[in-house]
Amino acid sequence: YGNSQHGIQTFRVISDLVKKNVIQAVAGHTFSLLLIQESGKTYLMAAGESAGGKLGLGSSPGTQVKVFTRLSALDGVGVNFIAAKKKHCVALTKKGEVYSWGINEFGQLGHGHLENVTKPKKIAFFKDKQVLAASALYNSTLFIAKSANEEIPKLYMAGENMTLKGKEKSKEKLKLPITLDYFNDKNIMKIHAGANHA
Repeated sequence: YGNSQHGIQTFRVISDLVKKNVIQAVAGHTFSLLLIQESGKTYLMAAGESAGGKLGLGSSPGTQVKVFTRLSALDGVGVNFIAAKKKHCVALTKKGEVYSWGINEFGQLGHGHLENVTKPKKIAFFKDKQVLAASALYNSTLFIAKSANEEIPKLYMAGENMTLKGKEKSKEKLKLPITLDYFNDKNIMKIHAGANHA
C-alpha cells in the first residue's frame, strides 16, 4: 500500500512474492525491505526510492526501483532481523553482527563518518560485541550489545544525539555509537523506536 506518487494506491497482492516465505517486512520513507527465508537461509529484497543508497543495492541517482530486487550483498551472512526508518536501514545476523546502509547525514549508520553508504556494511565498532537488538529512528540508531565479559548488555546510540535538548540536539552528530550510561545497570532486552523517540 502507498500513495500514487510512490506507486500503489490500494492494498494488493504482489505477485512476485506470492511463493516467497516473507518473515519480516519493514517500511522506511518511500521504500520497503523484506526478509525472506528459503531452504533454511535468509536474504533481503528491497523496492522503492533508492536515493542515498537506502535500498542497499549500490549507488544510484535517486531512481525508483518498482520491483522487489534481491539485496545480494547480505546473502549468506544469516540476517535474522531488519529495521528501517526515514533514510537508513540496519540488519542483524544470527552471529550478533550488525550491518547498516543508507543516508548518513547525522552519523546514524555508526561507521565513524557522515558519508552515505549504498551497500550494507558491517559496523566495525561492534566487532568484539554481540549485537542483540537494533532500532532505527529518523536520524539515529539504537543498539543493544554485549561483550563476552559483560553480564548485562548495554544500550548504544549513533547519529543525532537525542539525549540533548532543543537546539543543542541537532548540533551533535555521533558518528560512532556511544553508550547511554543511564541504562548501564538495567537489563535491556528489546528496543522499539518511533521517529524521534524510543
